[in-house]
Amino acid sequence: MEFQKEILKKIKLISNFLKKEKIDFLVCGGIAFSSLVYPRSTVDLDLILDLKEEELERLKSSLQKRFKGLFINPKKMVFGPVSIFRIVFIEKEKEFIVDFLFLKEEYKKEILKRKIIVNFFKIKLPILSPEDLFLLKKLTKRDRDKDDCEEIKRKYKLNFRYINKWLKKLKE
Repeated sequence: MEFQKEILKKIKLISNFLKKEKIDFLVCGGIAFSSLVYPRSTVDLDLILDLKEEELERLKSSLQKRFKGLFINPKKMVFGPVSIFRIVFIEKEKEFIVDFLFLKEEYKKEILKRKIIVNFFKIKLPILSPEDLFLLKKLTKRDRDKDDCEEIKRKYKLNFRYINKWLKKLKE
């Protein structure tokens, strides 16, 4: 329970920071899955930002000015068409990971238009639509994400025309 409170505190802190910086964002990953499908534990926060990768340096600088005990991983991780930049908040010997996902500009704009606002433990969060959550999980090809895709399909009547259109475009 204490860990959950810490995660919620960090989510609120980062959400407020991004709003103050006037950066549009949405939540994806485990927290979006918990909001849309069923609750499960997660140890990080995955975000899609309305930024281009080349604007990341400005964001890093703002984060370092605002937060103490911050480690910014200098290397990006790449999963197909998804680039991930990781930051780690280190506070009282505890770590909290935030991954910033960067996508093709056209798809990112589409995702941001389709976002859903949910009440996540009394925090209003913008999250992915079920189709976009399914699509991003499909692109990573990790075992857990494959299982998550099956759960999303079970819970929602997905628009596979939309999903297949973007799968094709993103693999180009």
